[in-house]
Amino acid sequence: MRLILGAILAGVLFVSRSFFVGPLDGSAWDVKVKRLPFLPLGKKDTLVFERGRFSSARMLASGYFPSGYDSGDLKEGSSWEVSQTREDGSVLTWRGRVRGNRIKGTLTHYTKNGRERRYSFKGRRKSF
Repeated sequence: MRLILGAILAGVLFVSRSFFVGPLDGSAWDVKVKRLPFLPLGKKDTLVFERGRFSSARMLASGYFPSGYDSGDLKEGSSWEVSQTREDGSVLTWRGRVRGNRIKGTLTHYTKNGRERRYSFKGRRKSF
């Protein structure tokens, strides 16, 4: 009985997460990602928030698939956070703030062997 209730609860949570609409949903952002404290030139990326999930165009191509994000309201704008895990065990943790049409934050890459690399990003809302 407990197993059945647990399975039902897990299913409800999974389905509700799929229908969750966060404050950033339906938005896409053009950003430049730079390694801290080096590299004054950054790599271009597009961040997408859709149906409660976050994805990075560059990282999607590297095996980091869309993941559910958490967000909260700030006095001016919104904050958000998401972690993405690749099959090899490496993890990306994105943390950001949105204020109007601008976005900025940090990206931490934890490699499968335990190394940590830190990046910053900033950009603006993508216009369609």
